[in-house]
Amino acid sequence: PKDSAFAMRDTVGASLLAMLLIGLVVLGGVAVVVGRQIGGTLERLTSRAEAIEQGNLDVDLETSRADEFGDLFVAFDSMRASLRDQISAAETARERAEEAQERAQTARADAEQARQNAVELNKQLEATAAEFGAVMAEMADGDLSQRLPTETDSDAMADIAIAYNAMVEEWAE
Repeated sequence: PKDSAFAMRDTVGASLLAMLLIGLVVLGGVAVVVGRQIGGTLERLTSRAEAIEQGNLDVDLETSRADEFGDLFVAFDSMRASLRDQISAAETARERAEEAQERAQTARADAEQARQNAVELNKQLEATAAEFGAVMAEMADGDLSQRLPTETDSDAMADIAIAYNAMVEEWAE
């Protein structure tokens, strides 16, 4: 009978419509749950990446996910470890450079002090040589009573004066 066929059609149509609606509701629920999980994971990863960007390399990047998001957490953790190593190497290099700069400054100061000492020694030697020259000029003029001073700041000049004075003593005798 027609009525029975139409009733069956309406029942099948209503059942199909109900199944479609239930499927859409279930699919929507799954989408919301999965979306929240993905969104939450992305939000956690984003906040931790921002903490790393601000210099906090101690941020926790542990995750129990074994999917692409887990791989992202592992990659960020690897990047963080690499940044730590590079920063440590840069700090070590900076400290070494500062130490080298201090050594260079000390060496420059030592070299300047040595130069000043050499200039002072040169002045002293010139003064002693001038004094020796004056005494020797008097001796050359015939005054053999003159003697070179043996009290000088230079041991070598004192040795010269002693030897010269001994030579003049022999001549005077």
